[in-house]
This record gives sequence, C-alpha cells and structure tokens, in this order.
Amino acid sequence: MIKICLLTQHRVHARNKKLFNIIVMKSESYTVRLSARSRVHVYFERDKKKVVDFTVNCEIFHKKQKKWIPILRYDTAHDHLPKQKYKMPHKHILHNKRTEVIIKIRMRDYNQALTIAYEDIHKNFRRIKYNFFI
Repeated sequence: MIKICLLTQHRVHARNKKLFNIIVMKSESYTVRLSARSRVHVYFERDKKKVVDFTVNCEIFHKKQKKWIPILRYDTAHDHLPKQKYKMPHKHILHNKRTEVIIKIRMRDYNQALTIAYEDIHKNFRRIKYNFFI
C-alpha cells in the first residue's frame, strides 16, 4: 500500500505547471503469534528507511467475547499536548478493569522506538499478560 502526502521531498510538475511536493510513504504491517491465544500486531509507515509513524499492539484472545483484546500498545497516533508538532511515542498499559495508563517515551528516533517497543513486548510478554489480569 502506498500513501501519497502533499508535503516535502520530490517535486513533480502537474499538467497546469504548478509544483507539488509529495512524499511517497510505504506502510507495512505484520502479526507475530506469541502463543495460541496471544499475538503482536505491528504497523508502521516509512519514508525510504525512516519510520514516520508506528503502532505495536499486544493482544490476547478472549474466549467468552470471542475477539482480540489489546493489553499493551506503543504508538505515535496522537498528541498529548496542544500545539505540539512532534508526535511523541508513548505506551498505553491497559488493565482488565478498563483502566489505562499512558507513559511517554522521550525519544525522537521512531526507528529506535519501534525496535524497543517490539523487543519490550517480546521479552516481557508473560509479565504484561499477568499485569493485565490483576
């Protein structure tokens, strides 16, 4: 899937001779199973080799509701401060009692933040799952 945004990078002449600035961003997603009823879903958009937006969801399958429920999420989807141009990566810790804790990650390099998010979920999955049900 290729998403075209009217921003910066490549200059292309249109038929009416106006200049448009476009970025060609590629979005990628994949899912990794951690166990029979748990998975990590990774989605990110990149411009060349630079990650510009990402979401990493850790989910478990709920037998009674018969659906996937998120228990932990890392993302850059929204801003927490008004008038903030830079979307800071953050971590959503979800609990079974419908509560949510948001922790900001002070990191400007989205490539590194995406790697840290995936590794954290992969290494600490049992603890994350346990904390969800407390």
